[in-house]
Amino acid sequence: MSKKGNKNKKKGTAFEYRVKAYMVKRGYTVLRARGSLGPADLFCLKPNEKDVAIQCKDVKSNYYSKQEMSEFKQFCRTFDRQCIWAYNFHAPDKKRGRMKFLDLANIEISSLTMEQLAQ
Repeated sequence: MSKKGNKNKKKGTAFEYRVKAYMVKRGYTVLRARGSLGPADLFCLKPNEKDVAIQCKDVKSNYYSKQEMSEFKQFCRTFDRQCIWAYNFHAPDKKRGRMKFLDLANIEISSLTMEQLAQ
């Protein structure tokens, strides 16, 4: 793996841990899928509440994939999970941005725009 790829992986993993800490503070037990092997990065469980699946994206500029979002949304529907897309857009010269959460169940992905994500 190239050094750049390693750096990006580390930043993505660090963002997953930020989201995990956020959810733990809200009373969830959080399981992390290591190595991006599953459809979600985090599975969050809380008694008497619907399980939450979270896909985490730490990205520069305007990367996002409607197809990836749609596939993740379908996974959540199939297994009756709340479907959260956690993302962290930041300028290329910044290490961190503000965490944002998008509940994909309430969004028509095909009409989603970068402007909506940047809000």
